[in-house]
Amino acid sequence: MGKCCRRCRNFERYYIKGSTEFKATELGKCSCKRDSVEANGTCERYAPKRQGRRINGYLQKRINNYLVELTTIRQILEESISEHNGTEEV
Repeated sequence: MGKCCRRCRNFERYYIKGSTEFKATELGKCSCKRDSVEANGTCERYAPKRQGRRINGYLQKRINNYLVELTTIRQILEESISEHNGTEEV
């Protein structure tokens, strides 16, 4: 059951338009066989679907640190501007 067509990157499922959503059928197109196949079928050309790229933890921490630094700089600049505007009359 681990190598079902529905988990293969060569399988494109067919959908039927419902009243509020698209509903998946039990059939789809196999790009290797160039024919309709069942979603629960198997094939000798099975190739697992690729997982989407996920942002790794290190990169996420670095981005978060940069955002904290930018927020700190913004606060300093806003305080400096408010002090400058408060003491000087135009």
